[in-house]
Amino acid sequence: MEKKLAGKVALVTEASRGMGREIAEELARNGAKVVVNYASNPAKAAEVVHGIEQNGGIATAIHADISRVSDIELMFQKTIEAYGKVDILINNAGLMITKPISPKKIINSLTPTSKVLSLLTNKQPNT
Repeated sequence: MEKKLAGKVALVTEASRGMGREIAEELARNGAKVVVNYASNPAKAAEVVHGIEQNGGIATAIHADISRVSDIELMFQKTIEAYGKVDILINNAGLMITKPISPKKIINSLTPTSKVLSLLTNKQPNT
């Protein structure tokens, strides 16, 4: 049976656990070579790579903190060195705010498109 993603290279950020892991494993089942990005747990990333390889897939783990531009650049460089290209990028990682934030700060941090949508839906915070 031909796999839909045979010959493709997928990079999945924060793929060492949770939803990222599931996405990485599914991409591999469909034939993609997978880069398992992790920020802090190399053992978990190695576990994901091992599982993919045990099921006949190809994967490698690459450390990168996606909040740092230099780490992102190095992650892409290592991916291209390993596989020659990137066909699929799944940005599963995110930054978590662990302190209260005001609605005004949220509005000020939105992209222009988000601000337009906010204006169209008439949901402005009290200023």
